[in-house]
Amino acid sequence: MIRIMRYFSIVILFSYCSNNSYNISWMSYKVINFNELPKEVQQVFNELEKYDKFTDKGLNIGTKDLICLDTLSRYELHSIPTKFGPWTKRKELRDIDRDVVYKLKYNTPTPLIIYNNNLYLSTSYNYLKASKKGLEFKLIALEKY
Repeated sequence: MIRIMRYFSIVILFSYCSNNSYNISWMSYKVINFNELPKEVQQVFNELEKYDKFTDKGLNIGTKDLICLDTLSRYELHSIPTKFGPWTKRKELRDIDRDVVYKLKYNTPTPLIIYNNNLYLSTSYNYLKASKKGLEFKLIALEKY
């Protein structure tokens, strides 16, 4: 009986560790200024109202959380709820083609911008009020993982 329990615990451990998921906070990144962003990414922040989302009745409910500037959008963003209450445990960015999941903290600033297989994350929430010269972004190459 103990031998069977060990076998099942090893199988469960390997199946848990073998999934294709990465925690964004553990991935390597490069901090860049707004002026160092590609022109296409800068344009998103200059024309942010272009990426607003609306309800079916036409009410503006803010900016999209995920903006893919590549022609083929193969990424999805999901909020993972906690077991109890209306709170969010974390966010997951899913690469549909490669079946890879990138885990993000629940309070990661949005919008997440993907351009040329790179993820651009704002380091602060005040990107609208701050001067564009003071903005910093984390550049994470998604194709590496």
